[in-house]
Order: sequence, then structure tokens, then C-alpha cells
Amino acid sequence: MRAVAIGKVAWPRFAMPWDRSSSSRPDGEDTADSSSKLLRLVDLLRKRQGSGKATALRQLHAVSGVDQPRALRLLRQLQNAGLARIEPDLHDPLGSLVVLTPEAFGVLDEVLLRD
Repeated sequence: MRAVAIGKVAWPRFAMPWDRSSSSRPDGEDTADSSSKLLRLVDLLRKRQGSGKATALRQLHAVSGVDQPRALRLLRQLQNAGLARIEPDLHDPLGSLVVLTPEAFGVLDEVLLRD
């Protein structure tokens, strides 16, 4: 697994389907940029979840600083990797919450301990 540097931390790169053929995705986005956004999102969700703040699916793009379609794509990648899940919001019958799995915390702990 290759690493992507974000600040002083080297994050592992998630295997993306387009990594095998080129360094950019079909939509022209650089894979390293996509991986760093994905890991920044995991770190952001970890901090929010650790401080007791729930992250609603509809506010994910606002707290992550990326547009809504990209935030949903990143979330789908996290779900496929088993690092996040979507749960019903008990306070909003139409809402859903984004929750990191214990595996996500393990990945972040492993990455942070390496540095």
C-alpha cells in the first residue's frame, strides 16, 4: 500500500479501481488528490464522532469542504472499504447519520502511530 503525505502524516493510499491503469481517474481528478480527500474526510469524521458530534449525511459536503457529489462518492468508497456506515437519525425521521466503523479508527491509529 502506497502512502500519501498530508501535512506531517503519511496516509496509506486506498486501492482505487483506476490506480491500475493510470495516475488519474476517468474524470481527470488526480488519484493522490482523491486519496488525500478521502483520508481527510475519515479524519474529520473521526474528530467529530470522537467529540460527540453527529454528522448528518445531508451536511457531509459542508463539513468536508468538497462539493456534494464528491462527498457522496468519498462516502461510498469508505462504505465499500468497510470504514463507514449510514445509520438512521433517531431525531430526524428523514435524516441519516454517517458513522465510522471501528476499522476506520484502527486504520487511523495505525497511520498516526507510524509517523
